[in-house]
Amino acid sequence: MLVRSEYSINGTFDRNTFFVEGTSGLKYRCGLTGALPLGFVESAQYPQATLNKLPSLIEKQQKTVERIESEIPILQDIVGRQWSKADELVKLKLECKELQRKIDESLKDAERSLTPSETTAAEYEPTTKAA
Repeated sequence: MLVRSEYSINGTFDRNTFFVEGTSGLKYRCGLTGALPLGFVESAQYPQATLNKLPSLIEKQQKTVERIESEIPILQDIVGRQWSKADELVKLKLECKELQRKIDESLKDAERSLTPSETTAAEYEPTTKAA
């Protein structure tokens, strides 16, 4: 059985919270707050009631563990699978590189096709000044 004292922001004592902890480290807290009931009889019965609930909680956790363990082979198979789109992705990357190479070549050809006189004429067009 564990008792955790909780304090408010200004450092004054707020309340004690009661837990039951198993050997695995799993903690059980009765209700939302973990506070003992106010009545003497209920407070005295709290530890026993908590201990009585533990077997059902242990069984629930064991079922959860078994379910998760049964899913491990399926998940390992999924993780180990090769992505079916990997080949397609490699092919598309190669096509992209080829298209980029063709675009670069066509740009170079377009620059070469312009004669030096055409480029100088295009660069030095006379500008008209408004008076």
